[in-house]
Amino acid sequence: MLPDINILINNQKIDKVNPTNVLGVIVQHNLKWPSHIHCIQGKIAKSIGVMNKAKNVLSSSHLNLVYQSLIEPYLHYGCIIWANPDKSTISEVLHKLQKRAARVIVHANRRARSRPIFYKLHILNIYDLCLTQILLFVYKSINLLLPTRYNNYFTPLEKKHLYYTRGSKQNLHVLRATKTCRYNILRIRGHKYWNKLPSRVGR
Repeated sequence: MLPDINILINNQKIDKVNPTNVLGVIVQHNLKWPSHIHCIQGKIAKSIGVMNKAKNVLSSSHLNLVYQSLIEPYLHYGCIIWANPDKSTISEVLHKLQKRAARVIVHANRRARSRPIFYKLHILNIYDLCLTQILLFVYKSINLLLPTRYNNYFTPLEKKHLYYTRGSKQNLHVLRATKTCRYNILRIRGHKYWNKLPSRVGR
């Protein structure tokens, strides 16, 4: 249980609110995201309903545009924080909605395999979308393409070792996390997924 902390500004106590909306992302006190995912789940489901009604008058290319306009922004926005590249029960809800939307776009039945449809439509599922955003963030950080506060966010292994180690020029020093809430932060996950990239990618 979190300690009861009182915060005063100009002698006025700030009320504790849980959850709270921060720039469109619903944050809970324990830094878990079911409230946010539940919120966008409802919005995505409504958009799929719109697509389902319009599929008889719109072509697949137009339905794909509807998907990119009404659904993908909810999945893309802030997913680097609240989503997880590793499959989880809570994220699977959004993945299932994506599969429903993809089948509507190509006028496929409910049992059609979703992976070939995703590939055909160039749609990333929520797990790959999150992974891509994390890797882009790491790349921009180590190449100094982000604000200066993120310049030392990730440390290459070659700066930690005085001697050459295999892959030290590409891999990042992995930080240790003893608590689940810390393990899920971007600084920890960034090292993990970056180091899993094959060397041929040309990091």
